[in-house]
Amino acid sequence: MQWVKRIWSASRGKFFGQTVYSVPRKFDLLAIFAVWIVISIFLGIATTLNWNLPITGAVIYLVALIGLSQAVLFRGKDPRLASVISGTLGFVSIVIFLILNFKGGLNQPALVFAFSLLLGAIFGYVVGTCVGGIFLVADFFRKPFVVNRNSEPNL
Repeated sequence: MQWVKRIWSASRGKFFGQTVYSVPRKFDLLAIFAVWIVISIFLGIATTLNWNLPITGAVIYLVALIGLSQAVLFRGKDPRLASVISGTLGFVSIVIFLILNFKGGLNQPALVFAFSLLLGAIFGYVVGTCVGGIFLVADFFRKPFVVNRNSEPNL
């Protein structure tokens, strides 16, 4: 079990002084632009692929839930665990909604529920990483514009 602890602590950025990117608790203008650009690209792709509204809505619901949980759960200190938890809960809530509204009935609802737990955790982790990547790119573009307040201005 020691290797699991090492992998988990590495994913939290505890090795080599890594920075773990996630949804910040406070947004600046560049972060808001980055989020809106990604949303518009996603909706453009969904429209091009002729996705149904429920599929698009379910994906937006899960991504928004995971992004919100990264900022709120654990006060933003453990975004990967927050992503796994919220991905699992969000995916299970969608599956329960589908089971209740599925007209043909299900043969194995317990098996579907168990797979939704596993798929929700995987989906939450992957989407949480992608959401963190959005803010990684935003931070990359932000760095040239950050002014060191302690230095003298170059006039």
